[in-house]
Amino acid sequence: MRGFSDIEEKYRLLHGKASSLFDMEEEVLKVSKKCESIQPMLEGLGAQRGALQPQLEAFEQDVSRLKEWASGLTEKRTQLQTSLTALRDAVGQIEERTSAIAKDFSYKVGSVRTDVRRMDGLQSELESLLTQVGELEDKTTQVEHSMVQTHRGRAGRQHRQSRKSPGCV
Repeated sequence: MRGFSDIEEKYRLLHGKASSLFDMEEEVLKVSKKCESIQPMLEGLGAQRGALQPQLEAFEQDVSRLKEWASGLTEKRTQLQTSLTALRDAVGQIEERTSAIAKDFSYKVGSVRTDVRRMDGLQSELESLLTQVGELEDKTTQVEHSMVQTHRGRAGRQHRQSRKSPGCV
């Protein structure tokens, strides 16, 4: 999530710069209006230009530079606005992706929980089956012992009977 906070920080920084540029642009517009109001006075003083000529030319150059600067400021404002729009779009995409990841994660957590419950059920069934197998093994052992004893009992009787009747050979 570090990337998202970086983008938010850049967005705030860009927004702050945009505000200061907007403030500067307003000031430039005020100065430009004052310059425009001075323009007629300059023209009125055109007749008296002789002595004021160098100062007027310097002032006109300053006004010209100020207008160029204001034009550049407007261009920068447009670029900044474009950057802000692109940043908003990027933040929106990140929010959408983050939301999709969170939904997917929630789904996977739910799926894992279901699997764990199933495994618990299977474990209970396995324990029950193991208990039943143990009981069957015990019964099998008992039956085997019983069969061995029965077999020994029959073998012993046959052996005694064969010893009692020697003439039947």
